[in-house]
Amino acid sequence: MKATWLVLLALPLAAENTPTSSKIRVFLAGSEPEKITGEANFGESKGAINVTRSTPSYDIESMRTFSTNCPDVLMTTRRDNADVILRMERDEPNPGTPFTKANRAAVFSLNDELVFATRARLFRNAAKEACSAIKDYVKK
Repeated sequence: MKATWLVLLALPLAAENTPTSSKIRVFLAGSEPEKITGEANFGESKGAINVTRSTPSYDIESMRTFSTNCPDVLMTTRRDNADVILRMERDEPNPGTPFTKANRAAVFSLNDELVFATRARLFRNAAKEACSAIKDYVKK
């Protein structure tokens, strides 16, 4: 009888921790586009090309800041499951230019079309503006 009660109590707790499908899914693109470079090797393998592909770095701090300032969205690492694409660029504070708006955010549709772009002095303000734009865009 005790095992039955434990199972019944554990089911509602597990259901609460699953992400809801009603949240907007946001894919955070890297700060730089993907780059493909090639190099021709001469010697034993004449005419061969060695191609290396570097992927963009994903800023975990950007994800944390955006998720904190926009709790209604769900960050995803899969572009094919996203509703929108977000690109954020963070610049470190500079004492020489304290009022420069150097933090940027851009929202793109899944067709890579620009939906919204902003810049702000504080990174969290750029995240809040991008969050509002995402909600408005997905609502349409």
